[in-house]
Amino acid sequence: MESACQSIDDRAATTLSPTMVEIAGGEFVMGGENAGLIGSTTQRQPIRISGFLLGTFPVTNREYQRFVIATGHRSPHLEVMDAAPYNWVGSQFPAGCDNHPVVLVSWEDAHSYCTWLEEQTSARFRLPTEGEWEYAARAGTHTAYPWGEEWEPGHCNSLDRFSPTAATGYESWSEWHRRGYRDLMSFVNTTAVDLFTPNSYGISDQIGNVWEWCSDWYAERDSCTAIKDPTGPDIGAAKVARGGSWISIVSKLRVYHRCYRAINSRGFHVGFRVAMSLPQHRSQTSMNKDPHSER
Repeated sequence: MESACQSIDDRAATTLSPTMVEIAGGEFVMGGENAGLIGSTTQRQPIRISGFLLGTFPVTNREYQRFVIATGHRSPHLEVMDAAPYNWVGSQFPAGCDNHPVVLVSWEDAHSYCTWLEEQTSARFRLPTEGEWEYAARAGTHTAYPWGEEWEPGHCNSLDRFSPTAATGYESWSEWHRRGYRDLMSFVNTTAVDLFTPNSYGISDQIGNVWEWCSDWYAERDSCTAIKDPTGPDIGAAKVARGGSWISIVSKLRVYHRCYRAINSRGFHVGFRVAMSLPQHRSQTSMNKDPHSER
């Protein structure tokens, strides 16, 4: 685990702008079969996404620290026992975890970080839409997981790393939660954002490790009409989070699984990554390219 807490590279330590991947626009079918879980997608929907930029990694503790120090924004901290290993002390994150994803951040915190980053760089940073997030996570695939239709261990940081039996379903998870959960919660369980192999688009850590905030308000999707660049409803009661986390069972790690959370909620398993729209002329060019031609 020691190597999992090293800095990504010297560039990431000396620039405010995160490493981004340009993703060519295209069409895909968003959603999947209902997993029988709250928040699961119940419809498969044709979507067309314009080209955009997405953070190669979730925002790390080191990156978020610069924001906290520069602005005086509240540090990630939550007065509950489970959050203790992840709590910051002032502007200092947990020792040795500079390259772990920041957690204990609300949607509002993530939005404020994007606004600050835009002010510092003059680049239009934002949270990804839910459609952009799934398009990037699928990376041209049509299966439940980026690597295939069936779950395979070793691709991401999930509950399977700690308890393969508990990771398979709610009944076994509940038993594990009753017996072994507290032992696991005594230390940091997030991992370095570059620990696992990226997908074919070059995006790392979208599945597992931490849930990732999206820009969309949550709403049930009940239409199968083709949509271009959906942004969700204009208002809602909760925001969408995607990708599952280190404590997720395998069904929640499917690329189409949806979660929703109040915008001011914070969790030790919730973080975010940034996105950016391409200039319109570049986005249009991107839409005409084969997303796989240069990968």
